Amino acid sequence: MTSSDNFLSDLLKKPAFTLAISALAGFGIGFLYEHNKKRYLNLQTPSSNPAETPPQKKERGAAPQVTQYGEIPANLVVTIEELSVIMDQYVALLDERKSIEEIIPRAFKTEEDLRHVWSNIEYVANANDLPSITKGVSNPVWELIDRGGRRWRPILCFLIAQAFERKIDEVLHIASLIELVHTGFIMIDDIEDQVEIRRGQPAIHNIYGFDNTINAGCFMYFVSWFSLLKKYDNILPKHKLTRLFKIYIQEMNNTHVGHAWGIYWHNCDKIVHIPTENQYLLMATHRYGTLVRLAVRFTCEILNLSYDVQKKLVTFSERIAVAFQIHTDVLDIIGRTEHAERNETIGNDIKKGRMTLIVVHSLHHGSFEDKAKLIDILKKPEKTEEDIRTAIEIVNKSDSINFARNKATALIQEAWDGVKDFIPNNKFKGCLKTFAEAFTARQV
Repeated sequence: MTSSDNFLSDLLKKPAFTLAISALAGFGIGFLYEHNKKRYLNLQTPSSNPAETPPQKKERGAAPQVTQYGEIPANLVVTIEELSVIMDQYVALLDERKSIEEIIPRAFKTEEDLRHVWSNIEYVANANDLPSITKGVSNPVWELIDRGGRRWRPILCFLIAQAFERKIDEVLHIASLIELVHTGFIMIDDIEDQVEIRRGQPAIHNIYGFDNTINAGCFMYFVSWFSLLKKYDNILPKHKLTRLFKIYIQEMNNTHVGHAWGIYWHNCDKIVHIPTENQYLLMATHRYGTLVRLAVRFTCEILNLSYDVQKKLVTFSERIAVAFQIHTDVLDIIGRTEHAERNETIGNDIKKGRMTLIVVHSLHHGSFEDKAKLIDILKKPEKTEEDIRTAIEIVNKSDSINFARNKATALIQEAWDGVKDFIPNNKFKGCLKTFAEAFTARQV
C-alpha cells in the first residue's frame, strides 16, 4: 500500500471525518444554498466569513499579515503589452516543463505509466490494455489541451506566487492540475450546453463521442486530486492535506450547484420564474468563480500565505471570474473578432436560450410586451435570424447591454480595491491589476 493509500485509509477511519462527509451528503444542495445565500448574493466567498473558516494556525514559513501597501507606484504599472509577454512566458513554461504530462501522460506506453493515474496496478501487471486507455482518456484530453486556450487560471497562480516574491516552481504542480480540471469542465460543459465548436474546431464529443468525452472529462476531476495527494503526501503535514481535500470538495460541490442553476434556467419552457439579477450573480459565482477560487485557495495554502491575505485574494479572483463571464456575454451580443474568424453569427447565447445577465436584466426592466416576446423567442427550439435580431433589439431597448458592461467593470474595480492593500508593491502586483482590468477590455 502506498503512502497515499495510508493517508486516505487513516483519514477515513476518523469518526469525525466520516461524520462530516455523511452530513454534507445528507444536507445536500438545499443546505448549501441557505447557508451561503446571504454572502453569495453580495458576491462573497465561503472562505470570507471568519466564523465559517477559522484563522489558520501560523505555520513555519507562513507570511505575516500584510499592512497597507495601497495603489501601485507609477514605476510599477504594467501595460497590457508587457503583461502579454509575461503570460506567454508562463504558458511556454507549462509546455517546456511538461508539468501537465506528469499528471496525465500523452500516451500510456508501459505499465509504469499507469502510476501517474493509478495507485495500485500490481494485481493486473502486464494485463492492461494500454492503447485503449490512451485512446479513451489521453487522446480526447490532449486534443483539447493542444488547441491552446488562455490558460489564465494557471497564470493567476504564477502571478500570485511572484507578487509575494515566491518561486514559480512552488505552484507549478497546482497550476497544472487546475488546467486539467478546467479541461474536464469544458469537455462536460460542451455536452451540457450542446456546443458544436470549441477553440475553432469541433467540440471533443463530436470527435470522440459522448461516452468517451464524459468519462475522460470526469476522470480529470479525480486524477487531478490524486496527483496532488501523490505530490504532497510526504511533503505536507496531514492536517494540511486534509485542508486541501476539504477545499477541493467545497469548490467542486459549488461549481456543480452553479451548473444546476444555469442548466435549469436555460430550459426556459420549464422554469417557473425568471431569476433575479442577484440570483444570476449567485449562479455565476458558483459556476464560473469556483475553479479560479480553487486555484487561488490551493496557491495560498501551498505558499502558506496568511488567512487575511488568502481571504482577500480569493474574493479578488471570484469577482474577476464573474466579470469575465459577463463581458463574454456582452461580446456575444455586440460582436467580437473571433466570430468573424470562425464564421459565427452574434447572439449565440440567445439562440441557445441562455439566461445571461443581459437577458435577466431585460426581462425585469423591459416593457410587458417586450418581456413576453423575448421569453417566446428564448423558448423556441429553433430560432431564425429574425428572432435573434428581435431579441437583440429588445435587450438594447432596456439598456441591458450597458447594464451588464457596467456591472463587469464595477466588479473588476471592487476586486482590485479589496486586494490592493494586501499585496507588496512590485512589478507582479502591477501585473495582477492589469490582468484583472484586461478581462473587460478584451475584444475576443
